[in-house]
Amino acid sequence: MKKADHSVVDSPTYGGLSYGKAISTASYVFMNVPKSVSVLSDALSASTDFLQSCSDIVPSGALTCKFDEATNVVTWRSLLYPGFLAYAPVGSTAFGYCYFGDGLKNMDIAFMLP
Repeated sequence: MKKADHSVVDSPTYGGLSYGKAISTASYVFMNVPKSVSVLSDALSASTDFLQSCSDIVPSGALTCKFDEATNVVTWRSLLYPGFLAYAPVGSTAFGYCYFGDGLKNMDIAFMLP
């Protein structure tokens, strides 16, 4: 959520994701990709909906999801930038991501997509 001084903080209303929402790319956003917000939108929408959704990623299918039943954790990996990993335990407010890579796009992604 974006505050009036443009700093970004965790939303106090976030209570975690259900299994159905945790495996959907629409439930996640890119932390470094802002989207254009209309000047006509209300302040609440502008403060909570300001980052690009992961469902808009090009090419579609570049993020892969895996659910581990033993730990109840959903993990996401990027085929576009190998080395990126994000996780979210189902029903928990915890989440995180990390990147261990060289920063280069995978140019062979066209051969990896279904």
